Amino acid sequence: PRRLKAVETTFFSPRGLRRFRSAYLTGRAKRTQVLKPRSQVNVTPLVKKFALKFRGSSLQTVKRIVNAISSFQMIDVGLSVAQKLYSQRTAHDIIHSRKIPTYTNFGGDPLLGCADMAIALSAVLKAKGINSMLYRFPLRGGGMHTQVIFELDGQRYLADPFPSARKKVKPLSESKFQAILASVERGRASVGRDLWSMGIKSFEDFLKADEAEEKLY
Repeated sequence: PRRLKAVETTFFSPRGLRRFRSAYLTGRAKRTQVLKPRSQVNVTPLVKKFALKFRGSSLQTVKRIVNAISSFQMIDVGLSVAQKLYSQRTAHDIIHSRKIPTYTNFGGDPLLGCADMAIALSAVLKAKGINSMLYRFPLRGGGMHTQVIFELDGQRYLADPFPSARKKVKPLSESKFQAILASVERGRASVGRDLWSMGIKSFEDFLKADEAEEKLY
């Protein structure tokens, strides 16, 4: 689609754009075969350079990183384009562009973009030597949301860089963490290094996972 071609350079690094075009625009390879590198949270020199802007690795530093990623520009590209871009970008692409493709409801609220922000945050934390993982779970009103679980100085935290999140970093108690793991065991939520490691490499994969998890309720 023309609109997709018009916006794709906005959201990808040059390398990511080549990967995306080979998958979607030429039809010469399947999406799952060209999603390289294997991880969306690889610490590239660009990711490391972004991480180095924030001194230290204290909780206050993490909060500043979360706020910085939360301030990335969200751009409503329409549902069709947002779906095609879903789970196609690496942290390198996201930080390179500092832009998040989304689409909004009638109230102007963004309905996609949390996963991109979580991927970027997890990679930056990795660059800081902080262990983290993505946590994907169903919302009460429908749909899925992605946050980041990280550990710092023996304490677990839950981070949500999505702009609408009221509290972007909060402690994660042991009981709550165990409840999350139990939810993952039952198939109601998922945790992983990134979306690709959870088997979500396209919007179609997102819908399938969403439907499967909804059936468990």
